[in-house]
Amino acid sequence: DWPHNWPTFISDIVGSSKTSESLCENNMKVLQLLSEEVFDYSKDSMTTAKTKVMKESLNEEFSQVFQLCEFILQASTRTSLV
Repeated sequence: DWPHNWPTFISDIVGSSKTSESLCENNMKVLQLLSEEVFDYSKDSMTTAKTKVMKESLNEEFSQVFQLCEFILQASTRTSLV
């Protein structure tokens, strides 16, 4: 359960995304689902405290996700990623 039991989740996802484009595509979908869960659907399925912790954690690590997006835009040859 991120972020408590897997504090390196975002950095692990970002790091592994740079190893192959198919893995990167899957990881981007995971990040999209995580973002939706935290920012869109959390009010119906999580406590306020858990939602707050997850939002703060995702915001703290957003620069890594942004850098991954820049990397994809510069290096990817897959149109599905761009």
